Amino acid sequence: MASLSLLVKKHREQVLPPGKPHHSKPKAIDVTCIQIELHMEEIKEDYIIQGTLPGAKPKDVWLDFVGTGSMTIKARYERSHDNYSDHNRKGAADEDKKVSGKVKGGANHETGPKLSVQCTVEFSQSFTFAHPVRRERTAAKLEDGLLSVTVPKARRPTNKRVRFEFA
Repeated sequence: MASLSLLVKKHREQVLPPGKPHHSKPKAIDVTCIQIELHMEEIKEDYIIQGTLPGAKPKDVWLDFVGTGSMTIKARYERSHDNYSDHNRKGAADEDKKVSGKVKGGANHETGPKLSVQCTVEFSQSFTFAHPVRRERTAAKLEDGLLSVTVPKARRPTNKRVRFEFA
């Protein structure tokens, strides 16, 4: 599956092919919604999975276990970004002062079209465990877009030797 930035680049190349004269240079628009990274670490008694799910809430994320050997983290939620064409640049208000000569303090000085980007995030990543796990003891926490999941390993059965008593 192609990334969104590659699709945007391809679209721009189709609409404005290279080598053709253009009256004005198209403005680049950053439509990247999120970047998700999850990493698993095995420690003595647990598997720890940590990462980022920017904008997700606990109700948007769930864990699915398949037996005691694997788990899938899934998320589905919507994000939106609003901004204005020329006012995202640093110093845009200063440039406006130079051009218009005056910017009223506290006024909402917006020029140019408003850009609103909304995306639906659907995410799924599976993890396979080298040892059986105790899924009923799994603890998950999602706070400010930071996900932390602790999956305890199943205790290994211990061999028990039974001694017979002789009468």
